[in-house]
Amino acid sequence: MGRYHIQVATGAGLFSGSFNPVQLWLVGELREAELELQLRPARGQVEEFEQNISQDLGPLQFVKLCKHHSLVDDAWFCDRITVQGPGAFKEATFPCYQLGAG
Repeated sequence: MGRYHIQVATGAGLFSGSFNPVQLWLVGELREAELELQLRPARGQVEEFEQNISQDLGPLQFVKLCKHHSLVDDAWFCDRITVQGPGAFKEATFPCYQLGAG
């Protein structure tokens, strides 16, 4: 329960961004929460947002991503995702190791 501050960094290389929307979930030890926004990742950019989560997720385990395919079939290079949780929850950084295709 609480407010989460999330940063999504896209790689700086040519064609790292995507025209397709990306959906995120925060996955904790107790449950997961689908975030109500869809990103449009741009090359070399860091998108920051805050999200209120009404359920207790427990300790954060990982972030789940889904890149939707719309008009353009492109890949997205997510560099890293950083999450700062409520209260005494420390900042967690999740590096990304492969292109998001779709």
